[in-house]
Amino acid sequence: GIGGDDYAFSFVTEPDVALPRVTSLAPLGGASNVSVTADLELRFSEPMDRTSVEAAFSYTDGTGTWNRSAGAFGWSGRAFPDDTASFDPFQNLPFSASITVTLRAAIARDPAGNPLDGNGDGTPDGSPQDDVVWSFAIETRDLTPPTVVGINPANGATDVRETTGVTTTFSEAMNATTVEDGFSLWDAVRTWTGADGSFVWGPGGDVVAYTAAGTLSFDSVYHVAIAATAADVSGNRLGTAFGSTFRTRPQPDTTPPRIVATIPSDGDTGIDRTPNLSITFDDSMDAARTDGAISLANASGPTAPGIPVGGFAWDAVNHTVSFRPLTTLGFGIRYRVSVSQFAQNAAGLALSPPYAFAFTTASWSGRVIGRVVDQDIAVAGATVILGNQTTLTSENGTFVFPSVLAGTYNLTVEKAGYAPTRITTAFDERLAGADGTTVDLGTIRLQPAEGPSILLMAGILFLAIFVLVAIGLVARWRRGPPQDLVGEFDDWEEEPADAER
Repeated sequence: GIGGDDYAFSFVTEPDVALPRVTSLAPLGGASNVSVTADLELRFSEPMDRTSVEAAFSYTDGTGTWNRSAGAFGWSGRAFPDDTASFDPFQNLPFSASITVTLRAAIARDPAGNPLDGNGDGTPDGSPQDDVVWSFAIETRDLTPPTVVGINPANGATDVRETTGVTTTFSEAMNATTVEDGFSLWDAVRTWTGADGSFVWGPGGDVVAYTAAGTLSFDSVYHVAIAATAADVSGNRLGTAFGSTFRTRPQPDTTPPRIVATIPSDGDTGIDRTPNLSITFDDSMDAARTDGAISLANASGPTAPGIPVGGFAWDAVNHTVSFRPLTTLGFGIRYRVSVSQFAQNAAGLALSPPYAFAFTTASWSGRVIGRVVDQDIAVAGATVILGNQTTLTSENGTFVFPSVLAGTYNLTVEKAGYAPTRITTAFDERLAGADGTTVDLGTIRLQPAEGPSILLMAGILFLAIFVLVAIGLVARWRRGPPQDLVGEFDDWEEEPADAER
């Protein structure tokens, strides 16, 4: 498995003790008819310390001697980094001269500090034994035409700044007047020449920079031309006109971004407690910076505690961002979304001014239930009024209001024969049961109206009827039997007075 079965080994590299050597030279030693514009080049067997090589370098024509200050060094890598040095003299080499170049071994070093082994015998003998020395003969007359070896901005370059100048590098020192007279820069609208800007020449006369008197146009194609009549200091012309093109950058955004729409809108109410929020900008935004500029806070009190937000998602080419609270919001609470000036568009311009919008979540709503009784007897058909809602109790005295918004209400219960019952109560999620949606008012007891209750009145009426019936029967018997029945009783034998009853 990984770890236990892995195989590893280590090694230590040897210290760099090899002595550096020169492996090639240009111009070659003994060469003749070398151009007065020639560059001098040395290639080494390994990377070299630039400073020490440049300090060890010099050349002479027998009359004068020059060192690194007479030109410019350039470094490159052929087989290794910094293994090739080239020297471009500021002034042309003298005609008909024999040039001797010397690289002193006592000074030139590789990065490890090993000295130059000029004679290649593997022994650090120092100067003069290990010095590298070679000579070549310069042409008697300059017959080499100049060329353009570099242009900045490069041919075909895009997104060039409108303040950029044009720098041209030639193969040799040039006649400044012929170059400036033959230079032109133009776009579809206008042309710049030497009279419309300024030229600055390098110390060797082979590099010239042109700067237009005004800024270039945005998002435009520009052409650079140097006429074939441009000549070097010996009068040799280019022979062929030089041309190059580049395109300037689009006009940069200088208008700060603004917020043009939000969901919800500022001041909206009744918003869901787990809302998806979004903000739309009038510009493409830097998503990472803008995410960090957005915050949410409870704005219903004197302090504004923060609410964490997340789930940022961008669309419409980074014009619109959506996000959400990471916790469920409260009922009927005012919240504020803020976007600080940390928000920036793709051009790095900050939101101006900072922006904020507020919304209020939906209030709690739920069922309200209860039961109406007289003593412990259900009261059916009682009218129950809650705010602007009215309902009747069922056979078992219960009532239901299906949807009641949070708030304080007067509840009234009415029924004929009973004194109206009024209750003032507040409803919100804190009073709801375990389901968070139902408030149970429990049992509401009605009191009879002033005077006996209906049951008592019914009982009294029944008793009064019974008593009247009983009195009527007794009175009738006391008056004796009816006359049409008298004969019926004539044959009755009167019982003795002391008979048992």
